[in-house]
Amino acid sequence: MTSSLAREPALQLLLDRAEIHDLLMRYSFACDRREFDLMTACFAPDVGGEWTYGPIADRDALMDYIRGVARFHTTMHFMGNEFIEVSGDGASLQAYAMLLHRATRSDGSTFEHNPSDRLYSERLERRDGRWVIVERKAEPQWAPTGVTGVETSDPAVQWLLDRAEIHDLMASYALRVDQRDYDRVRACFAPGFRAVYGDHEFRDLDPLIEYISGVEHFFSTTHFYGTQLIEVAGDEAGMRTAAIISHRDRPDGEPEWAIAGRRYTDRLVRHEGRWLFAERAPDAAPVPTANPPRPTSDDPEVRVLLDRAEIEELIATFAIALDRRDFELVRSCFAPDAGEHAEGLIASLREELAPWRRSTHLLGNQRFEIEGDRASAETYALVNYQRAGERAATHWSEGARRYLDDLVRVDGRWRIARRRVEGPYYRDPAVHHAPAQED
Repeated sequence: MTSSLAREPALQLLLDRAEIHDLLMRYSFACDRREFDLMTACFAPDVGGEWTYGPIADRDALMDYIRGVARFHTTMHFMGNEFIEVSGDGASLQAYAMLLHRATRSDGSTFEHNPSDRLYSERLERRDGRWVIVERKAEPQWAPTGVTGVETSDPAVQWLLDRAEIHDLMASYALRVDQRDYDRVRACFAPGFRAVYGDHEFRDLDPLIEYISGVEHFFSTTHFYGTQLIEVAGDEAGMRTAAIISHRDRPDGEPEWAIAGRRYTDRLVRHEGRWLFAERAPDAAPVPTANPPRPTSDDPEVRVLLDRAEIEELIATFAIALDRRDFELVRSCFAPDAGEHAEGLIASLREELAPWRRSTHLLGNQRFEIEGDRASAETYALVNYQRAGERAATHWSEGARRYLDDLVRVDGRWRIARRRVEGPYYRDPAVHHAPAQED
């Protein structure tokens, strides 16, 4: 393993971001599995800050509070929109969370709490060679730039940096819309952009921002973006993204929750050294095959990052193909010898999707274990369905899933050898009123 002192700064930054991502995943998965020892290792002994119920004195006090989650029958901490900033041995992390809880009544039956949206804001430090959370709700100690301006001469590392910056752009856009920070929303668009939202087309920033500011009709909004497919070609890039947008209102003092699913196709350009939106539109472009070109590297650490990126996009391709009802593309995500298993899963997916007019599969938490030409991945997914026979944006229901994938490298490309689907949480309210506003 290369010493951190010998790595180029760009690669070190990417490795740090990957480790911090994995820390967040360990935290969320361990909480939902009640693996409290694993959770404890995510925090520094002197962790502090403001948590849900108030100030935290130290790690022992925090874990006493967290163990209270055991009173629920099932939980899912769905994470998304990560924005990670690294400066030496310090870092900040912001991430959205949708918290789903199922509780047990005294008679043994279960019931579901309304989802709860949160913004996690963490300060981290590298201690004894590993990242740990030291404070929650801490203001970043440096201006957030993500990976913007980081340079490298390695084409594979540059490809990874470009993907990271485009991911950061999407996360920043969502956060700024939800915070009503319209100046920073403006900064996400390139000169000469084109944006299509619903029946509205925009080529100037002022009317676009006026339209986006329609979110102020709601008490709060949370834009979860995920299931990203990113293709970079020089100073241009394309991105397909799924979004689930929760809106909360307080018409009579009580919060009213609604959820809407969206899919977008974005074209991006590198303008004055930064990736920006050149075009945003509803997703109608063909889904790429599961074999897009990839850079290669002789550096084992870079290869691991490239493998993670390829597996992430393979799982995203599978999800987008489901929403398109493109079962040939779904089939292409499997290894050739998956045969009977793949066909059985595809048949069950066809049956599950048949009653629904539309679906949006949003992928969130992901963790990977890679060993040679074999790997495993665990992914949380929120699935938003629109009922067949209904007009657009009227009745919705949504479910939460956990995908457990065994993967194998076949002819140099990662494929799914076997997938197990678990549904620890499912929600089907009578009516969700999804707003017509697209933002």
